[in-house]
Amino acid sequence: ASEWLIRMGDMLEDLDCTPDGKVTFATRYFRGPACNWWHNAKE
Repeated sequence: ASEWLIRMGDMLEDLDCTPDGKVTFATRYFRGPACNWWHNAKE
């Protein structure tokens, strides 16, 4: 998980987008239980 956070932080630094856009971008990379959790949390 820590490697994912580091890599995602690096990618988000390179993007010039709003905080909401960063959330949308990052959550597209969720897999497995994290993806399931996110879809349930949004509802």
